[in-house]
Amino acid sequence: MDTAEIKRIVVIPLQLQGSNFGFVKLPKKSKKPFENEWQNNPYTYVEILAWVEQEHNYGVLGGCGDLIAIDADTEEMSSVVRDSLPATFTVKTSSGFHYYYICQDIKKKIVLMKGQEHYGEIISTGSQVVGPGSIHPDSGRTYEVVDDVEIAKVSQEEIFSNLAEYIPAEIIEKAAFNELTREYGEPYYLKGEKFSDINESFWAGLHNKENVQLYEPAEKSFYRYDDSTGLYREISIDVIKQEISRRMLEVSREKRISGLEMKRNNVVLTNIIAQLKGISEKSDAFNRDNIRVVHLANGVIKFNADDEADFVSFSPEFYSRNQSPISFDESAECPRFLNELLYPATTRDDAVLIQKYAGLCLLGNNLVQRLLILDGKAGRGKSTISLVFQKLVGQENVTELRTNQLTGRFELHRYLKKTLLVGADVPGDFLSKKGVYVLKALVGGDMLDTEQKGGTDSFPLQGNLCILMTSNSRLQVKLDGDVDAWRRRLAIVRFEGPAPKKKIPKFANWLIEYEGSGILNWGLQGLEMVFEDIRSYGDIQLTDAQSGVVGALLAESDSLRHFLKDCVVKDENNDLSVSEIKEAYAEYCPKKKWNPKPVTIIEKEVEGLMLELFQTTKSNSLCRHSSRSVRGFRRVRLK
Repeated sequence: MDTAEIKRIVVIPLQLQGSNFGFVKLPKKSKKPFENEWQNNPYTYVEILAWVEQEHNYGVLGGCGDLIAIDADTEEMSSVVRDSLPATFTVKTSSGFHYYYICQDIKKKIVLMKGQEHYGEIISTGSQVVGPGSIHPDSGRTYEVVDDVEIAKVSQEEIFSNLAEYIPAEIIEKAAFNELTREYGEPYYLKGEKFSDINESFWAGLHNKENVQLYEPAEKSFYRYDDSTGLYREISIDVIKQEISRRMLEVSREKRISGLEMKRNNVVLTNIIAQLKGISEKSDAFNRDNIRVVHLANGVIKFNADDEADFVSFSPEFYSRNQSPISFDESAECPRFLNELLYPATTRDDAVLIQKYAGLCLLGNNLVQRLLILDGKAGRGKSTISLVFQKLVGQENVTELRTNQLTGRFELHRYLKKTLLVGADVPGDFLSKKGVYVLKALVGGDMLDTEQKGGTDSFPLQGNLCILMTSNSRLQVKLDGDVDAWRRRLAIVRFEGPAPKKKIPKFANWLIEYEGSGILNWGLQGLEMVFEDIRSYGDIQLTDAQSGVVGALLAESDSLRHFLKDCVVKDENNDLSVSEIKEAYAEYCPKKKWNPKPVTIIEKEVEGLMLELFQTTKSNSLCRHSSRSVRGFRRVRLK
């Protein structure tokens, strides 16, 4: 048989055989409908079969069954659709592709343009697209199915947001208005043809639609997403009012509704703001417990559920308002930071502990609920390391920890929106001062109330902050039956090595400028180690030596208790004066290599300890060989 006599059979794909779809008769090798009024009289699948069996082409009518087709005529448009919209049933044409979608809200054909250049069309109600299996009239090629998958569902918003630069702005704006009208009602009310009143809900919805923003009720603040930095930045209510007012003015002039322009007063705008708060409210948006990202100058390090890291672009979904100024460069290293600063000053184990804490500071969430103290002699590099930490995290995310003002009425408000608190050269007894309990709360996950000076509202502060302190003095901790709590909260690195032979001026600045990305990689490696520690141990893993440093500090800080337990016993026939306790305690501490507590501290603590340990209270009338009575405790003696 002559091949020219073989009948061509057009098979309509299963994806298009739904009862809701409509079809159009096209002549052989033609793209134009065969009949008049084809838009209003579509054929069903069953009805069109007889036509295609006669080797005719056929068209698929847009709008039937909410079917649309993106007719991409250029490679650029095809690339945009493939990269930004869901995978869907796709047909190859002579010059591009047809991408079929189900979309409820697009009811008219849209020409896709950029400048004066044509990129394709969105086929919808009133227009048709040549069906797969048909023959192109010019090229003679078959419209061929290349992605034989289900027809995907998309929203109008999804299409408009991803193809915005190719769709006329007036169409996008009108679609947005129509969508908002369905949700909130008309933007204004008319009596007859005259303006009556404004619909405040609509204008709140419009402003929220046109801006990526949120309202944080606990902070009583609006935040707007900045796509250039990937950050949410606080925006004042006055600025938002001005924006809404300008938008109302634009619409009033465009629609020639003078009454709308007159409604732009403070009362109306305040009411719209109240509506906007409810629409855009997102409680706890910036809770660092819910955020597993490190926000950098050029993107975001995102950790998945398995703590695996991936470098991704900025996105409003991360809800970041803290950002490191350092750019990510996977290949960057930091040899001078390690070999000239860190390693000479510490042991390798302590260097790893510092590295882990750097990772926590970058994350902005103190997952292990510890504060880090760099302790030791002056001139060993502690301050330089602290400065590197601050510059790595970003100075705007850091504030000073003023240890002598922790109980101040307005002090905690300074810590809001910060991720790192730094105490520089703090005195050795700062952990013994009034208000030291605040330190534990700041790292321990507690929710604290803060008060702003001159304000009437209180604001919550979650105690998941990282705290880094440096000290040149011998440390002391005020203990009140909370030894174990402090053991879980402290991490200490002792700087006991020799001072560097040559001091480099502004070394921290140099390191950040030339090795910043390398130090960033070092910190990210530390964060990965923290995640591994938490998976394996539930806490950051300290070496025996590091745990010993904390234990020795706590033991020394509780040295009076240790002395009394070791050196005093009950004895019904004896008593013990305070002066005898002091003398024996002064001999006891050097044997343990501890610094004894000051006499004033002994006077404050000894009475409570004696009652706790031996159930005896202080007496002011103990008899001694002299006629003078002395202060002390009955029914106890030294061993």
